[in-house]
Amino acid sequence: MRIGDAAAALGVTTRTLRYYEQRGLVTARRTPSGQREYDEEDVRRLHAVRELLDSGLTIGDVRVLIDILDALPERPEVPPVRTGPYADTCVVPRWRSGDWPNSTPVSGG
Repeated sequence: MRIGDAAAALGVTTRTLRYYEQRGLVTARRTPSGQREYDEEDVRRLHAVRELLDSGLTIGDVRVLIDILDALPERPEVPPVRTGPYADTCVVPRWRSGDWPNSTPVSGG
């Protein structure tokens, strides 16, 4: 999908997606004419980035976390996090498990 469609799907601007790319949070493929294209994997990753940023992490924090996750041979299944001031909105990303954004809420203890 093109950048405008990806931005609309995420509820952000195209400028935001360009900024994420500039900061290394996602790498868009380019068409022969130079237009950015995103696939489902990219959109899942961007959803995770938005969740992490919305939970209070900085761009730098998200970049470090993504680099660590990208270095793993397989993605561990991690349940959603439901603690702290963002307990109602924060989830741990599962962008390569194939079920993002359908995470199951976990009751806090």
